[in-house]
Amino acid sequence: MSNKVLLVASLVVIVVVIVASWFVIQKSSTTSYSTPTTFTTPIITPTTQATPTTSTTSLALVEKTFTNDAFEARVLYPKGIEPGQEIIIEIYAEAKNDYELSSVVIRAYPHTLPGFVFEEGDKVIYENSTKFSPPVKKFSTLYRIKLPEDLEGLGLSIVITPIKSGEPIVVHFSEPIIINIEVKGITPKTQIKTSTLPLITTSIKLPPRPWSDLSISIDKKIYEVGEYVRITLTNKGNKVVRIKPSIPWVICPYNPEENRISYFCIYEPPRDDKWITLNPGSSITWIWNQTSTWGFTVKPGHYAVVLGKDVTIEIEENSIRIPGIIESINATFTIVGSE
Repeated sequence: MSNKVLLVASLVVIVVVIVASWFVIQKSSTTSYSTPTTFTTPIITPTTQATPTTSTTSLALVEKTFTNDAFEARVLYPKGIEPGQEIIIEIYAEAKNDYELSSVVIRAYPHTLPGFVFEEGDKVIYENSTKFSPPVKKFSTLYRIKLPEDLEGLGLSIVITPIKSGEPIVVHFSEPIIINIEVKGITPKTQIKTSTLPLITTSIKLPPRPWSDLSISIDKKIYEVGEYVRITLTNKGNKVVRIKPSIPWVICPYNPEENRISYFCIYEPPRDDKWITLNPGSSITWIWNQTSTWGFTVKPGHYAVVLGKDVTIEIEENSIRIPGIIESINATFTIVGSE
């Protein structure tokens, strides 16, 4: 009897243990799958806005195409600019008719460009000159120009110089590309300047030396406004002569009554560090289209093409640098107005 009681008691204990274990397991399972309570720091939206970061506004570009017998150029530039802005100018050019492109010069002026500006000190707010060595058939380039605050307008002058290689080398001085850009809030003002040019006798004369056999000539004595002028430099001596820059001449006003050449040049080609070589009896020819240094057609008058300024002449490893013009090596001509 006692054994049966003990067995029953043992079974009761086992059942109690099993039931208690089931509740513990069930509770643990429920806790593990319940969503825990999360404490998050609240996000507070400020009532004042932060100062926005200043960014450069992208300006829409206008495209214009310019073409002549030597090249075609596309120029992209902004329309409706503001003082103090940074603007972008893009130039794409391709040579034509056996020409190659040797250089490009861009200048920006703080006023619009109307016509001839006969003033050496005319203000330029940006200038960039690129030489291609060797010359190229086409190029693309981009310029960033920071504009000043005191603009009266904006004028661009772009000069692209094509050449034909060979004997002789032909340099084609093409008409400058002139672009005037509107400035917001500014009434365009055209910078028209005139000045009376004093005629100054050249102070440099070379003593008789081998390079005195150099001569400059032109194809005729009288030209109409805008007509091409062929300029030829010839070595009449019996020794090889080297000269730099590669365009070693300038155009200056000339007074035929007093036989004087003004030291003030109306056209000075871009200067580079390239040598040209003239063998005995050889020559080189350039074509000038009567464009001034400032990109405008020169006025009727008397002129001289003169060897100089700031040229270096070398013969038999002996060289001399001439900072001025050599008045003894010149060719005079007259430009007349079209009837």
